[in-house]
Parts: sequence; structure tokens; C-alpha cells
Amino acid sequence: MIEMNKKKLEAKFKEYHTSFDTYFKKYEVMLSDDTDKAFYKKEQEIMAIYIPVVDKIFKLSDDGKNTEAKTSAYDHGSIVGDMVKTLEEHMAYNQTLAKNDAKEAMSAKSSATTIMIGLSLMVALAVIVLVIIIRNNIMNGVFLIRDGIAGFVQNKELKFRINYGKK
Repeated sequence: MIEMNKKKLEAKFKEYHTSFDTYFKKYEVMLSDDTDKAFYKKEQEIMAIYIPVVDKIFKLSDDGKNTEAKTSAYDHGSIVGDMVKTLEEHMAYNQTLAKNDAKEAMSAKSSATTIMIGLSLMVALAVIVLVIIIRNNIMNGVFLIRDGIAGFVQNKELKFRINYGKK
């Protein structure tokens, strides 16, 4: 029973290690700056130390050297602490970056909104000016037609009066 639990534990550890490596490699392409890269490098260095230690502990346990395995696990416990501390610092750093990026995005959104409102007002003003120009041109045409008709009628009346002597 204990042997079966050891094998399950070892298999689970290998599964976690593979999963960690996979996600670690996926994260590598998203490194944002030198600080992020430094955290990543430190985490890799710690894992490079940690994996052989765990493999050694499993080997000692498989060989029946449980006391030595236990001693090795306690002796190297600080590696786990270092890894946890580094991961927490890295996570806190990324959270700070995310908050700053969110603030910048909100600022950009606010600026974009202001620009769009300004452009909308300019377009509205241009439409109003065009409407006034079109209205004035139409009215000028109407006035010219009116004046032309009035002039024509007036001219006809004048000719009529001259021709027929009426006042």
C-alpha cells in the first residue's frame, strides 16, 4: 500500500513537473521587461536545483533509504521556500504591471472619448455650416426667380402702359 502511494506520488510529481515546464515555456513569450525576465530566470534556476533534489529523494525512498530521503527533504526545504517566495514576488510584480496597464488603458480610452466627442462636434458644426450655405444658395435662387418674375411682370406692365397709354 505504501509502495503504491509512493508510485502515485512520484507519478503526480512528474505530471506537475511536465505541466509546469509546459506553462513556463508558454509564459516565456509573454515576458514584458527585464525585471520580468530576471524573475523568470531565477525561477528556472531554482527549478534546475529542485528537480534533481526531488529525483534524489524519490530514488532514496525507492531504495528503502527512508531516513536519508526524509533528511534530504528537510535539508532542501529552503529550495521550496525560495521557489514559493520568488513566484509570489513575480506574481505581485505582474499584478502591479497589470494595474498600471489598466490605468494607461483607461487614460487612453478617456483620451479617445474626448477626441471622438471633439470630432463629432466638428462634424456637427460642418453640417450646420453646409446646411446654412445650401439654404442661402436655395434662397438666393428663389429670390432671383422672384425678382426675375417681378421684373418681367413689371416690365410687361410698363410696356403695356407705354403701348396703350394707360396709367
